[in-house]
Amino acid sequence: MGETACLRHTGCSLRSMVPALLTAVLLLAAAPASGQDAVPIITPTMPNYVGFGLGVTPDYVGADTYFFGGLPLARYQFEDSYRYASLVGTFVDLNVVNHPIIRFGPTAQLRFGRSNVSNRAVRRLPSISTTVEAGVFGGLAFVNPSDPRKRLRLDLRIQQDLASEHEGWLASSGIQGWYPIEGLAEVGLALGTTYGSGDYMSTFFGIQERYSAPSGLPAYGADAGFRDVRLTLGAMVPVTEHWLVGAGVMFMRLVGNAADSPIVDDAGSPNQISGGLGVAYAWGAGSAE
Repeated sequence: MGETACLRHTGCSLRSMVPALLTAVLLLAAAPASGQDAVPIITPTMPNYVGFGLGVTPDYVGADTYFFGGLPLARYQFEDSYRYASLVGTFVDLNVVNHPIIRFGPTAQLRFGRSNVSNRAVRRLPSISTTVEAGVFGGLAFVNPSDPRKRLRLDLRIQQDLASEHEGWLASSGIQGWYPIEGLAEVGLALGTTYGSGDYMSTFFGIQERYSAPSGLPAYGADAGFRDVRLTLGAMVPVTEHWLVGAGVMFMRLVGNAADSPIVDDAGSPNQISGGLGVAYAWGAGSAE
C-alpha cells in the first residue's frame, strides 16, 4: 500500500505521509561542514516534495566545535511506479526497482572534507578536500497495510571515493521506524552504523609522523573498522494539507580507531550531536498499488 492507498485511507491525508522529514532535515544540517554521512533514512513510499533545512553539526567528524548550515531536499516518484529519484542534502539516490518492499539503485554523495577548522592542532594537519563518492544503495520497507504511516525500513549503502581524496570506501546501514500520534505529530526512531575502509579511516583519523610535531598531536595509524553508531530521534508536525515542519536530533558515538584517534580523543570528542529544523511542501501520489 503506497501513497495512492494512503489517500483513500480514513484519516490519512497527504500531510500524514511524510513521517521521515525530520530525519532528512537532520541530515541536511549535518552535511555542510563535516559530511557526517548517516544513512539517509527517508521512507521511499512518500509523495513528491521539496524542502529546506537549517541546523547545527560538529565542525568536522570528531570535532567538539559546531557549525551552522543548511541544504535542500527533494523527491520525485514516477507515475504509477515505486521508482523514484531523491536529493537529501548531498545524497542523490535513484531507485530503479518497481517493487512495494525492495529498494535498490545507484547513489552518489558530495562528501565535505576538513579544512579551515577552528581547532588549531587539527588545522595544522593536511587539509582534506571535498570529494565525490558513488556506489549503490538497497533497502526493505515494511508498511502497515491498515495505516501506511506506520512503517519500518532497513537500509544499506556502499560508496567509493571517485576523486582520489581518501581513495577508500564506506558501508552504512540503518533501521528506522515511524509511528503516528493522532492529532499531534508523528515520531521516529532510527539506529545506524558506518564501516570505513583503511584508506578512508587513515585519511580522516590518522596522523603521519611528519605532521605530529607541527600539530602537537601524537602520530597515529587508523585501520579499517566501524566508525560510529548512531541514534536519531525526531517528530514531524503537519501545518496545512501540503506544508510540513520537522525537527530532530542525532547522537553519533565514534568507536574503534575513530574514537581512539588523537584528532578525536585529544583535540575533539567521540560524542557527536547534530540537530535540525526544516520545512517541506509535499504533493501528489505517484506510487503503484
